Amino acid sequence: MGILIIKELGKEPRELPLTRSPVIIGRDPQGDVVLEDLGVSRNHARILREGDSFLLEDLGSRNGTVLNRRKLPKNGNSPLRAGDVVQVGRSLIRLVLKISRKITTGLRRAVEGASSMLEAPPGEVREREKPLCLFRLEKLEASILILEKEGVTTRRCLESDRVRIGRNPGSDIVLQDPSVSEDHAEIVFNREGFHLVDRGSDQGTYLDGVTVRIARLAHRGFIRLGKVKILFILSPGGQEASFGLRDHLVSLYPDKSQGIQDAFRECRE
Repeated sequence: MGILIIKELGKEPRELPLTRSPVIIGRDPQGDVVLEDLGVSRNHARILREGDSFLLEDLGSRNGTVLNRRKLPKNGNSPLRAGDVVQVGRSLIRLVLKISRKITTGLRRAVEGASSMLEAPPGEVREREKPLCLFRLEKLEASILILEKEGVTTRRCLESDRVRIGRNPGSDIVLQDPSVSEDHAEIVFNREGFHLVDRGSDQGTYLDGVTVRIARLAHRGFIRLGKVKILFILSPGGQEASFGLRDHLVSLYPDKSQGIQDAFRECRE
């Protein structure tokens, strides 16, 4: 008998014996493996049993099904073997077969360790243990340069497919400027790319000088939230963003030149 060890972000691992076929994975409460993750489709994937073998099949999911770090074609399938790891959204699922409770416990801990990178404090995450998110599966890295009052410039890497920005302390990126709303905006990634979404802010969300409710984000997109100015940076995974951006920012804000140069120096270090 096969067993699935399921690890959702922020939850303890759980087990599901494969006593039926197919096993439906998704957000649908009627499914067999229900995942509370907006990156997961209602009916995302399924596992079929064929004799003593298993088959993983994508069900036309919005964000894709990943097997051992390789994305399946849409509606595609692949044999599923003992020890294989499936990623749907930000959840990890490992298949184990006919083994002792001791080994099952060890594999459960391995799954938990593999996904601990999603929860570790930033200072404890090594370069090769960056959080798993969909845009990193596309070999992309995204960050923003924030220019606040008094010339203070900071760089923040995006560590999730949905990054909330505002004055609310619970936001992923907290901006202290009073012109920014509690829940001002968010940056969201899906199969169509990055998008900037206004969350009903008081002073509006602007992209390249135009007020927006939702708009596609491109490299060097210029964002304004209240009085806070932000530059969106998109670069291939494992590479730093072009430092030619430094000159671009300095030309826009010559009076903030020193703060901008200091921010880029920190990026380089």
